Amino acid sequence: MFLISSNPTSGFNSDCSPLSASFKYDALGRRIEKTVNGRTINYLYDGLDIVQEIESGTVTVNYIRTLNIDEPLVRIKSDGTVRYYQQDALGSVIALTDESGTIKTTYSYDPFGNVTVSGEASDNPFQFAGRENDGTGLLFERNRYDSLELQRYISQDPIGLAGGDVNFYVRVWNDPVNWVDPEGLKGSGGKGKGIIDGIGNLPGFNMGAEPGQVYGTKHVCAAWECKDKCGKISYAYSDAVLHSPDTVCRCVRYYDTGELIKY
Repeated sequence: MFLISSNPTSGFNSDCSPLSASFKYDALGRRIEKTVNGRTINYLYDGLDIVQEIESGTVTVNYIRTLNIDEPLVRIKSDGTVRYYQQDALGSVIALTDESGTIKTTYSYDPFGNVTVSGEASDNPFQFAGRENDGTGLLFERNRYDSLELQRYISQDPIGLAGGDVNFYVRVWNDPVNWVDPEGLKGSGGKGKGIIDGIGNLPGFNMGAEPGQVYGTKHVCAAWECKDKCGKISYAYSDAVLHSPDTVCRCVRYYDTGELIKY
């Protein structure tokens, strides 16, 4: 059982094991301090991502990242240890390697993010879907915490129905092997999926997308621009693509390159 005092979580105690934790957040809602069983870590951010860990006023870890959210490249500890992140298509960290490319630590997950760690011991927090595993049984996803045991969030979605589900506790439509939720608000595609964000592009749903419409920098293709495994599909608008996810190979075109990306 977790005793929650607020949302996002500011602290809890477990009635099953001797574990306690407390958290502090800045005015932007970013978690800037974590204390678990007496160990306190402070965080420095670049946007939504952590770039530095500080303990007792001393920098202990620096991170090098890409411009994409939840995409760490390198972890550099104050003792000189350097580890490089290897991530899968969902963004989950599957291995840490050293400068020579030798695998030092590996991570494997069940569909809901419970992790098995092998190899060299590491206090790397970034694991399933690139998010922070605090070692508390919870996965931190910025606006909410995901319980790895309960396989759902421990608090309601703060944006309600705008999150895309009538169940305000379920995580990514109960399909965590295909979707991620980096902010704990609304699911989106994993790395490299070419997801059209914001149009309800989910199996069985149609939010009225029409061919030629633009959402951000992405372009919704007409259905005849996409192919299934047998060839071109029949003439139809994009809603047919959304309604037939098992038979249609959906695609989007990025305006900056004009490249068709299938997923």
